[in-house]
This record gives sequence, structure tokens and C-alpha cells, in this order.
Amino acid sequence: MIWIEYSEDLTLSEPHTLISSTKSRSVSWAMIASAATAVVLAGACAPEPPPEPKPPTVIVEEVRRETVPLYTDYVGRTEASKSVEIRARVDGFLERRTFREGGLVQKGDLLFVIDALPYEAKVRQLEAQVQRRDATLAKTHRDVDRLEPLYKRNAASRLDFDNALSAREEAEAELASANAQLEQARLELSYTRISTPITGLVGAREVSIGALVGSKGTSLLTTVQQTDPMWVTFNMTAEEYLKVQRDIQRPESQDDEPVDVGSLIEIHLPDGSRYEYSGDIDFTDPAINPRTG
Repeated sequence: MIWIEYSEDLTLSEPHTLISSTKSRSVSWAMIASAATAVVLAGACAPEPPPEPKPPTVIVEEVRRETVPLYTDYVGRTEASKSVEIRARVDGFLERRTFREGGLVQKGDLLFVIDALPYEAKVRQLEAQVQRRDATLAKTHRDVDRLEPLYKRNAASRLDFDNALSAREEAEAELASANAQLEQARLELSYTRISTPITGLVGAREVSIGALVGSKGTSLLTTVQQTDPMWVTFNMTAEEYLKVQRDIQRPESQDDEPVDVGSLIEIHLPDGSRYEYSGDIDFTDPAINPRTG
């Protein structure tokens, strides 16, 4: 324990001063120690400097000469290589349809059947007419054979013999006409069975079963489109066309050959996928659209 004496005028004595001085030094050292500790702690909390960036990666490629194809895109339109309208060639009521709409049909497949009874009756009628004409012709041959020896012996007149010859010629002509009519009737009968002349995809039917078709009704029955091969038509400007022609016909050097454009035609579908087969240029229309050039 430390005793401190006070004077009467309330001033500290010498021991107080000594003690007071000692306490001041202690306080000063404490403050310096605290400041040093704060500096050390503050230095410990400072952020570290960022690391140096890594050098960038550089890809080195040797320069060499190559032939690089240049592509030009055009919007094309696919078309069937053949498109045939199936029409009724004779009048009648549609009796039957034998295909599935949108399906594949082969050349010669039956598509429609028209009521054939009237045409079958006409064929039978003309067949009978041909038989009559044939019988008439046979009679005229017998008449000529009978009159010819009589005429040579002057037992028959020249007029009778000439009439027999004329009758035979007329019978021959009538028989030929009857045969032609019979052939036409048989042809019309065959038209009652309508087949496809090509292989392809058949479209929707244009008429219903029982409808009157032909010249007195609807003649268009359906359409068949041949899809193998397919055509793709596209347009280019006159400037682009001339540039392509120059590139095709002008080799880059004496060792180069003209470019085969047909092997470079690629087709991309609307979804962006590439069609598995390449195309060949079939022809170029020489006409230029005056509105677009």
C-alpha cells in the first residue's frame, strides 16, 4: 500500500510527485504497447496483393496453301420430277376407288373404276354388227365367184358382174368400218378402269364414289407425283450467275481442272439438317427475270 501526504495548501508533497511521475511513465509505456499491438494487428488484417496473371495461351499454326470451297446459299423449292393429273376419259358414274390417299402407287396400278355396263353393251352390239358385215362380205365373194365364169363365157352381162364386184368392195368397206367402231368401243370400255401411268405418291381424291365424271361431270379425279428423282429449283441474280460461270470455266492454274459444280450441290432441309444425298445441276434457264435481274 502507498501513502500520499498532502500539504495544507492542498499541494502534493515530494513523495507524491515521485509516485505520480512513476505512474505517468507506466501509463505512457502502456499506451505505447497498446499502439504497437494495434499496429501489429492492423498489419495482420491487411489484404494480400493479387497474384500476377498467367500468360495467355497462343496457338501457332503453320501457314500452308489449300483449296477451300466457297459456299453460296440459295432458297430452293422442291418439285416432283413428274406430276400427272388422273382424269376420266369417258362419261359415267364413279363406282370404286382402290388406293389410299397419300400412299405410294406403282405404274399400272388400278386407281378408279367407272360403271362399265353401257360400254360393255356397246361392245357386244358392235361385235354383232361385225359378224353381219362379215357375213355380207362372204356372200359378195360367192356372188363374184359365181358370176365371173359366166361373164367369161358371155353367159352373164358385164353389168351384173360389175355390180357383184361393187357389192363385194362395199361389203369390205363396211366390215372395216364395223371393226373400227368395235375397236373404239373396246377402247372406251378400257377407259372405265383408270390406272396410274407412273410410280409415285397419289394425292387426295377430287370426287366421291357415285359422282358423275367425264365430259359431263368432273374429269379430274386425283394427281400422282413422282418423287424419285426430285427437282429443286432456285433463283440467282445475273451477277451471281456470271460469277459462278467464270469460276467453273476458269482454272486457278494450269494444273487445275474445271470445277465440277454438280458434286458440290448440297441440300439443307427447313430444320437445318443436311439431306444425305447431293444434287446435280440438270439445266439452267437462259431467261432472266426483267423485274429482278
